[in-house]
This record gives sequence, structure tokens and C-alpha cells, in this order.
Amino acid sequence: MRDELLKLGYKKGAAIGGVVGKIVNNFLDPGTAVAKYIDSQDKIRNNGWIELW
Repeated sequence: MRDELLKLGYKKGAAIGGVVGKIVNNFLDPGTAVAKYIDSQDKIRNNGWIELW
């Protein structure tokens, strides 16, 4: 039982760490966050390129 709880705790900690990491990356590099947002809204979504027309 103890081992299962530890595994769950580690998984939750890793998930929280991933979210915090994304927030820190967006704060330190806002240009990438803006580019990803534009890419998610353009003609071919989420392909890593920004289509202007």
C-alpha cells in the first residue's frame, strides 16, 4: 500500500512540475508562447509553421 501511494505522489509531483515548467518557459520566452498560439489558430493548426495566407 505504501509503495502505491508513493508512486501516486511521484506522478502528481511530476505533473505539477510539468505545468510549472511550461508557465516558467512562457514567462521567460513570451515570443514562443505567442507563436504557438498563432499556430494553433492559423490555416493548418499545430503543424509548427505559421501560415500567413
